[in-house]
Amino acid sequence: AAATSTPAVCAAAGLALGGGPLLALAGGLFGGALERRYGVRLARAPHVIADRTAAWLHPTTCASCGCVADFTVNELLATSALGVEENSLLCRACHPAPDDADNWCYLA
Repeated sequence: AAATSTPAVCAAAGLALGGGPLLALAGGLFGGALERRYGVRLARAPHVIADRTAAWLHPTTCASCGCVADFTVNELLATSALGVEENSLLCRACHPAPDDADNWCYLA
C-alpha cells in the first residue's frame, strides 16, 4: 500500500526528475499534504481517467427515449415502476412520477 500512496508517487516523481533526495523528500511532503488535506490519491488516477473517458465515450441514456443525461437540462431518475425494465434510468419526461420524493437522481 505504501508504494501506491500519493506521497510515494510524488517522491518517486521527484527522484525521477533528477532532483536527488532533496526533491524526492519535497515531493513526498507535497504528496502527503495533497492526500491528507484534499484526499488526492494519485495511484487511483488511471482508474479515474478510464472511468471518465468511458462515461464521455458512452454516456448514460434514458432507457425509454435514449436521450443523454445532461444535468443542466435533462436529468435521469432511477425507477422500479411496473412495465419498465428493473432498475432502469428514465429522463424526467419519460418517468411515470418525476416529482415523487422517493426518486433517486443519477449522478455520473
